[in-house]
Amino acid sequence: MSIFSKLKPQKIIDGVFSGIDKAILSKEEIVDYSVKAASANLEFVKACQTESTPRSITRRIIAIMILSQYFLAFNIGLLGMATKWYEGKEIITLSTEAFATISLAVVIFYFGNHMLSQIIPKFAAKKK
Repeated sequence: MSIFSKLKPQKIIDGVFSGIDKAILSKEEIVDYSVKAASANLEFVKACQTESTPRSITRRIIAIMILSQYFLAFNIGLLGMATKWYEGKEIITLSTEAFATISLAVVIFYFGNHMLSQIIPKFAAKKK
């Protein structure tokens, strides 16, 4: 029994034509896909509009201001250790102690609302 005896010509031809049919879209299919794409784009625009409110922008500015202070102090400590200019471990320790809690609070404040709505869908429904 060879491989060619197991092949059915009608099945091969049907497979080729179904592949060609899937590759070429009709006008109705193009319209359907366009409607789906437009509705997905509309949902994206609505989500982006909720993230551009003055409250969201203020959150971002506060987060950048506080976290940049932490990163600045941490990088000064690394620079001091690299150049052996001073004991950089002290500054790294102090910056971590001073900014760890506030940085965590800012991250939770900034990302918490979005993450909570992702974890608990019921919360997202109440928000709308």
